Amino acid sequence: MRDRIKQFSFFILACSIETIHCGENLSCVVQRTLLKGSNTENPYSFERLWRCTIGDKSYKVVVAPNNAEYQFADKGIIPGITQLTVSDADLSADKGDTENLFIINSNAAISTFHTKPKTSLTRRKLLQKFGEHNALVIRPIDANGIQPSWTADEISNALFGVPFLGHRKFNEDVNMRTQFNDCSGGKFQVKMAEGEGIKNGVLEVNVGKAIVPCNPDTKNKCTTENATGELTYREWIKDALNSWNPDWYEMYRPHIFIYPYDKHLLANQKGNTALYHAYDIHFNSLDWRLPLNLHMHEVGHTTGLGHSDRMEDGKEKEYGDFSCMMGSNEARDVRSKMCFNAVKSWWLGWYSEPGKEGHEYLYSMDKPGEFWRGKLVGIDDYLNDKFDEKEHKVILRIGPVLFMMFNRKKGVNDGVQMYGDKVVIVKQNDAELKHGKQGNSMVQADIDETNDPFTETNFAGNGLDLKVKVCSINIGKGRVDYADIIAYIANDSSEVPDCDTPVPSRPVKTKLIRDTSNCVEETDPAPHFTCRVLQTIPSEKLQRMPNIEVFSLRQNAAGCSIFLRPLQWASEEMKFSFTSDESLSNINECFAHGTRLETSPPKPPIIPENVKLEIRKNFNGHPCSEVIPNKEVEDHFNFYYTGLCEKHLYVCRIEDIEEKIRAPDYTCNQQLKLYGNECGIVVRPVHWAVQKNQFWFESPADENEVKTCFPKGTHLTEYGSFDINEFAPTRFPTKAAETPSDTPTVTGTDAPTSRIHVAIPVGGSKDTNVDNDVSVLWDGRLNGWRDSVKTWGSENCDPWRPKWVQLDLGEPKTITKIHVSMQVDRTYCGTKYVLSNNAEFPTNDIEVIYDMGTSPDSHEMQSDGFIFDLTTPVDARYVRVYSGGSDVNGSMYWLEIAVWVINKKVETSSPTGSPTDSPTGSPTESPTGSPTDSPTGSPTDSASDCAFPLVNSVYCPLHDVSVLVDATKNEAKRFGSLVDPQGGSTPESLQAGFKYLYEGIGNNYAHFKTYPSYTAQKSEILMCYEEYYGSDYEPNNVVKQALDVDGIATYTGPALTQYFDDTVRTDQYYINEESAKKINQYTTALLEMYQLMEKSVQEVKDGCKSYVGFKDSSEVQCQKAVKSWDKAAAVQDGPNYLGTKRCQNYLTCGWDHENKVGEVATIAIANQKVLNLFQVGQNAVRTGDIVGVKGIIKLIQSAQIVSYIQGVGRYAQKIAAKEPPCLKDFNKEYAEGMAFSTGMLPQLYMCDRSAAKTVDRTFQLVEDNCFPGSKNDFTIEAFLGVLRKNYQCLGITCEDVGGLWNDDPEVLDYYTGAEPCVTMYGEYVAGN
Repeated sequence: MRDRIKQFSFFILACSIETIHCGENLSCVVQRTLLKGSNTENPYSFERLWRCTIGDKSYKVVVAPNNAEYQFADKGIIPGITQLTVSDADLSADKGDTENLFIINSNAAISTFHTKPKTSLTRRKLLQKFGEHNALVIRPIDANGIQPSWTADEISNALFGVPFLGHRKFNEDVNMRTQFNDCSGGKFQVKMAEGEGIKNGVLEVNVGKAIVPCNPDTKNKCTTENATGELTYREWIKDALNSWNPDWYEMYRPHIFIYPYDKHLLANQKGNTALYHAYDIHFNSLDWRLPLNLHMHEVGHTTGLGHSDRMEDGKEKEYGDFSCMMGSNEARDVRSKMCFNAVKSWWLGWYSEPGKEGHEYLYSMDKPGEFWRGKLVGIDDYLNDKFDEKEHKVILRIGPVLFMMFNRKKGVNDGVQMYGDKVVIVKQNDAELKHGKQGNSMVQADIDETNDPFTETNFAGNGLDLKVKVCSINIGKGRVDYADIIAYIANDSSEVPDCDTPVPSRPVKTKLIRDTSNCVEETDPAPHFTCRVLQTIPSEKLQRMPNIEVFSLRQNAAGCSIFLRPLQWASEEMKFSFTSDESLSNINECFAHGTRLETSPPKPPIIPENVKLEIRKNFNGHPCSEVIPNKEVEDHFNFYYTGLCEKHLYVCRIEDIEEKIRAPDYTCNQQLKLYGNECGIVVRPVHWAVQKNQFWFESPADENEVKTCFPKGTHLTEYGSFDINEFAPTRFPTKAAETPSDTPTVTGTDAPTSRIHVAIPVGGSKDTNVDNDVSVLWDGRLNGWRDSVKTWGSENCDPWRPKWVQLDLGEPKTITKIHVSMQVDRTYCGTKYVLSNNAEFPTNDIEVIYDMGTSPDSHEMQSDGFIFDLTTPVDARYVRVYSGGSDVNGSMYWLEIAVWVINKKVETSSPTGSPTDSPTGSPTESPTGSPTDSPTGSPTDSASDCAFPLVNSVYCPLHDVSVLVDATKNEAKRFGSLVDPQGGSTPESLQAGFKYLYEGIGNNYAHFKTYPSYTAQKSEILMCYEEYYGSDYEPNNVVKQALDVDGIATYTGPALTQYFDDTVRTDQYYINEESAKKINQYTTALLEMYQLMEKSVQEVKDGCKSYVGFKDSSEVQCQKAVKSWDKAAAVQDGPNYLGTKRCQNYLTCGWDHENKVGEVATIAIANQKVLNLFQVGQNAVRTGDIVGVKGIIKLIQSAQIVSYIQGVGRYAQKIAAKEPPCLKDFNKEYAEGMAFSTGMLPQLYMCDRSAAKTVDRTFQLVEDNCFPGSKNDFTIEAFLGVLRKNYQCLGITCEDVGGLWNDDPEVLDYYTGAEPCVTMYGEYVAGN
């Protein structure tokens, strides 16, 4: 009723004015004007922004509230072009001081008609800032032969560096093409257009019409009344282009027009270049008009960049920033190598990438004494891999508008015209930034260590000043040049930070992940707070530390922050201690369980505060769908939508919000990743909420991905579940603890997680699909949901169908506590903990220690962790944990399960180094068979002497390669789980694996698709592979064929063709998934390892004389070589996994492995040899001993091949034991044998071509293949003999390989024909 009264009142008001028309159907052409005093901040102030022209009169547009207002907003009005037709409108008369009004009433129907063709309607579109762009240069010639003074060859030489023998010739090495490529590090490439009639990117166009030359009037002016106008000439050219190729506009971008220039030629011809359209650049042909900076300047505009200005004599000087291509250039005839300033570089995004983050954004710096200290490096050092994101940044952004960078005059930037080798501080135009535009910038200061600090007064609007001080400029003093700067909020305190203030950032190795206990307030030795963290690397106590802001990052939320003074980042007891003025309750609320604590702020949220992107639940069909841009969409969105910057345009229907919220009004809005159904999609928002319930966005993802990730009822957020694996502790043995007392001790309820006793799996959930290996539940690391164990219960726990996971402690233990962690943001129901000494959990031998009941309403266990303390300890060997679902859906994600037990006193008669011997509470305490177990004297005893995490518990790197180790392991593991899900592989699962591995969908690592990453020089092994498989061999191509259900791998070498199609596939898709998984992990990773070693050798050759003898001159090069060697050891984790599995089949496992039933091996002897050889090789690399390094590589080749031979022998035995032993009946066994043989056949071929042919033919994936082929007497013993006679040539022994063990409890002996051989040197020699 209120709305009706409002509408009625509006109508009375309108018609009470003296009117010409009232309530009629009226049309007008809309013009946009900004009246003095209008609200430019509010784009919906239509009554102030728009005017309507009818005849010779202009009317101010007034839009009624409600329906008409929103209709008008969504009509895509284009000033001067759109004709507006309104079914119910009023026109007021001009009466004294009253304006003419065009009043659109509430119930009006509004339609539009565009008075110019579609090509004239398109709003300004922008080039994407990444990728390849095919530039088309247009050189027009009129009917009388009037044309630009520059020839096509001169133009292509100037723009692209194409050589030619002309008198006006530029430097072919520095041009628009090369400089964009160099400034972006290859991320933005301007290519020469190709096509019919195009030569070296230049198209000469005959416009077919004659220019009427200008005849100046008495005032020396020329108008379109007596000459052809410049704009008219452009239309002629575009008509000619449309005749040449109707699709030219979309096929090529940007379009560069070169015009003839004569001030008496075209009417209204401008002397300067002008950018009139999205992808169109217009140059007038003057000799000085083609310098490099002008080309890059105009192309920069096509990406959305504004001008770069400076102040001069108190006045703004447009284009005055000569340190940036968006300014000008003092020497216009010089091809200066120069890039962009801090503001432009930030928006371009070329110096921000995973693992190499050059951006630092301090968006909330506003507290007295708060500061940032760091090193800014130049663009050239960043692009040439001298950058380390742990200690360097390229661009520092403080608040929304202040940007700074070290303008190093070097390399790609060595021709910079201004502010060379200074820290240049630039401000973004504030008004434009508020509208999301990348507009003009203004230089604020250029400073070095000789200058006083730069001051920005009242920086945060709170009366406090921001100061930026350059502590030192460091050039030529190390491998990287940098500016050491400090930025701080000044106050009246004597504790203002200065260049002597210690850097507060926590040590890189110290990961701060909060455990499940609350922070406490302590008084000894002085009042302070203490928060426990998960096991990490302890840090030193801190002295004279300033107050800083520590940020808490939560799952699916940005978190909060606490202003504090750190005392110690992490003590030996895993305590983070600090002082703060905050209350204990606020600290516990902010530093909650499981949060990650950082000294750098998380990226600020992009989604507006009043927008909640909740996908609509009640919708017929999927709420998200792709939209094909067409005229209807343009009409609907032209007010703010400016064209595709990604592959696809989507709309998702969302639950209603209170108001319409626009995205920033410029093309190619900022990318962000939105997280939905356990996955994330990269999007560019177009409109947050059209009609309050439609979220429009662009994305490179396909429609199926969007629909899968954004299902009904999902709340989309910017902060996905971060993977705690990234921040999980690396286990290092600590110093030996004191001998425990005679009395058994119990780790108390407040014991940190480093004292848990993890367990060995004997099974998982029954009657359910389990994703991922259940062993992640007891690996001592709080994994993210992607690496959790996923099962399906019941949606909302109704009906209740519990699932369980089970742990085996190896022997009965006295259990005191159980801790279960599951995925956050939900509450679980049906939780129950049951203990037993019988693995089958019979009803007469169980003890239920916790049971919340089976009611669907019994939601109790919180996902951030549930700890249950047993009032009375219970002796049990097996632990089962049940759950029935959650209050969100039927999926359950187990992250970690830990059990606390009483640790008995270590008896002196126990065998030295027994895996269970460890002092109470030792952080390395783990059960029998745990990967961290190692006997006394094992390589891990010296781990505390290693500065970085050991590789596979043996190799001590000189560089931190733990991230690469984890990536190698996790990427292969995730790939395997995708292609081989529970229930078996399918074409869909194979396709999912392909998208993960090669398209990067859901892949946070994306390493394997790049292997081998180093190919400048081929290693001996790679040459060996190419000799056998062919010079074009790439293991990834074989994996791709395996993932194709119709795939065929053919080789140009002697290797046999492998088929992955229906001609051989009879049993699910074992052929495909086993081949893809194992070749990826065991061959692709193997070649990467050898190529990285070769890279290290070449780097030694390039100047590593001896790190010890020539430390000053060779340290950098030697360390570079060692880093490549360390990376090779890290990648060895793939082949290492194979060795650990096979050694249990051949009784060749190391570190006191007894091969008991259920015992899990930790490492193979062969792999232990490989890693020990890596250690020796590291010293040879470090000292520049090339001969020694090559000798070590030979030894590694021999040790590494052992596990591959073991794999081949094992699957030959499996096949030989079948009846009939044919491929059509045993797809899986043949595929695995083929995959293992792939990694060893090239070396075997070098020793014995006949033997290699036999092995290859045995496992060939080809129709009708049967073991043992045509020779009926070819037994497993004969097959192994083919391999064994080549052991000596391969550099291994019978003892290295061992015999194939039958672990059947009723047998426990070697397989017949596969018993171990004994090395008798000279007995086995190479074959033919």
